[in-house]
Amino acid sequence: MKKVIRGKELRDKMEEAIALLCGTVKQTLGPMGRNVIIDHSSFNPFITNDGVTIAKNIACVSSGDEKMGMMVGEILHNIDDKEAIIIKEKNFNVLDMEFIKGYSCLINHPSEYYFQDRKNIRFDLASILIINGFIGKIDSISDILNEAILSNRALVIVARDFDSIVVNEIVALNLEGKINCFMIKISEYGLKERIIQKDLEIITGAHIIEENANITGDNIGIVKNLYLDREILKISFREDIKLNNYLHDIENELKNLDDEFDKEFYKRRRAMFKNGMVEVSIGSPTKTECREKRMRLDDAICSANAAKKGIVPGGGIALLKIAEDINIDDEASSIWKEALMKPFEQIMINAALDSNKIKDQIRNQNFHAVYNICTNEFENINNTNIVDAFLVVRNSLINACSIAGMLLTTTSLVINEYQNNINKIDDYGEL
Repeated sequence: MKKVIRGKELRDKMEEAIALLCGTVKQTLGPMGRNVIIDHSSFNPFITNDGVTIAKNIACVSSGDEKMGMMVGEILHNIDDKEAIIIKEKNFNVLDMEFIKGYSCLINHPSEYYFQDRKNIRFDLASILIINGFIGKIDSISDILNEAILSNRALVIVARDFDSIVVNEIVALNLEGKINCFMIKISEYGLKERIIQKDLEIITGAHIIEENANITGDNIGIVKNLYLDREILKISFREDIKLNNYLHDIENELKNLDDEFDKEFYKRRRAMFKNGMVEVSIGSPTKTECREKRMRLDDAICSANAAKKGIVPGGGIALLKIAEDINIDDEASSIWKEALMKPFEQIMINAALDSNKIKDQIRNQNFHAVYNICTNEFENINNTNIVDAFLVVRNSLINACSIAGMLLTTTSLVINEYQNNINKIDDYGEL
């Protein structure tokens, strides 16, 4: 059964919902912002002080950590695309990073044999065979295996899949010490798998073998400095004209993409062929704390990446200065002036500071000072780390105006009314 709410009843309920949302989110502002516990139907409750995440959960940002902030700064100094950042979660206390100059992709192994007593494998020199199909018989690759045995060189075979008999025979050869052969499958499927095969082909000098085609030694590529673990293949390579032309092709193809997932995939490939990747390990003893740290890291990366487009004084100072310059001529300008002062005031309130006193001192210095809550000192805006990304501030104002406009022009609400109070939400928060 449908119910229509309008008039004063609708305005009262909208005001109550907005107060609930804003009242929760504003407590998270600033370095002394509070945490919020969020329960979610899809996974365990988690703790965060990320206002966007909190708002999403009610309605359905930097790290706050000096070491994390320094690390993010170093990452983005060396890496152009944030898509080139791989984050791995660990179940112990860690915050570390490793720059990877080379190509990497996610893989699977058809046998658990390779990592029974080791975490990873490295080779200074290895042969690689790329087969775009299923290896159903050992005879189809017997010449390649014999060549690997004679040369005493490690062999990596990339294929879509392997017959269990083939897997068992190659594992047996490894156990007997006759060969060092590793079978891997690319984790992607379809077109993306094919693209990764092409990437490996251009890097290694191998030639992709189509299914049922004759396999010879001419198809083998040679790689230096190859790394394997349970999930990742990494290959180092040197730049040359062929690779530079390939990178140029990737950049041209990227310009014609519309799908965001495809864009992310191509940006990651571009990064590997250009400046490389960075692998960040982040962890805590509990999943709850690890997720909270991961969200702070994601927030810091996004904020720092946006800051490449420009920065403004942080801590609400930029908006405070705009508010100071607004002359109250009508109700609209009065609303704007009050709204722009709120972020600064709330940041001070969250830190248990007198916002009026600090505001007066900033005004006396002609808004050339920002208050550092962590050090309890004023800093010159030209020599401070208290900054906000221009794009973040601009978009927050644009989005705020958009939402306000939608709310002001909403006159009716149509909802489902449940009988017997089943799943009925009373008082906006109690079931």
